[in-house]
Amino acid sequence: MNRLLQGEVGSGKTIVALRAMLQVVDAGGQAALLAPTEVLAAQHFDSIRRTLGSLSRDPMLSADGLLGSLAEGAVQVTLLTGSMPTGARKRAMLDAASGAAGIVIGTHALLSDNVAFCDLGLIVVDEQHRFGVEQRDVLRSKANKPPHLLVMTATPIPRTVAMTVFGDLETSVLDELPAGRAPISTHVVGLAENPGWADRIWSRSREEIDAGHQVYVVCPRIGTDDDGDFSPGEAEPSAADLAGDGAARELASVTAVVEHLQQVPALAGVPLGRCTAVWTPR
Repeated sequence: MNRLLQGEVGSGKTIVALRAMLQVVDAGGQAALLAPTEVLAAQHFDSIRRTLGSLSRDPMLSADGLLGSLAEGAVQVTLLTGSMPTGARKRAMLDAASGAAGIVIGTHALLSDNVAFCDLGLIVVDEQHRFGVEQRDVLRSKANKPPHLLVMTATPIPRTVAMTVFGDLETSVLDELPAGRAPISTHVVGLAENPGWADRIWSRSREEIDAGHQVYVVCPRIGTDDDGDFSPGEAEPSAADLAGDGAARELASVTAVVEHLQQVPALAGVPLGRCTAVWTPR
């Protein structure tokens, strides 16, 4: 298999991948799930173990300590990332090399020369556009014979589209969302033409917060020291810039926006947090 699984976030791609991995494990092989970040790898690890329930074997328990009536057919799910403590990382690598781990979930750490598999039969790549062809080939080379490949994405890039048309990459599409999932509403607010609408954005945010939800504000810059579109020495956008001039607003930084939101009456008393990370294209 050399297949692209395309579907919106939450459409069920992970469940499809899990069923494929279990087929390989039932046949005596191993499956590896490659994720682009440690956060996503940990999320996959936790969600897959919860989904498996009693079919998930805890490597820290003895054979007599397995839980559930289906423990005899349980599969060990192992996490391997670069930031794990040395002892835990060595234990995960040993489980992968010995075949004790049926499903190995990890980040770029899976591509390390020190990582080996007993019988790798299926590779699942999440957010495949975040990985290069050579990186996927490194993981393929760790198999005794060419493994199956399942790549998943919600945003196929042009290269991937070209592979589906001219190459040997088959395509499966999940075009429906799980039952009961609320539809996503997207609105574009023209603040350049109607700066007064900014107040409504934050009052609408307060309505969601009061309902127990969270609001995320995404900015193109972190602060004054990161590489952005401002010229060296140019000042950060002020609160007036954020509420008025379109060009300055588009280049607003996390630092400036947080300072601005602290003064917005509609958000009075709302705890504000900052989460910043520098992403480097590969």
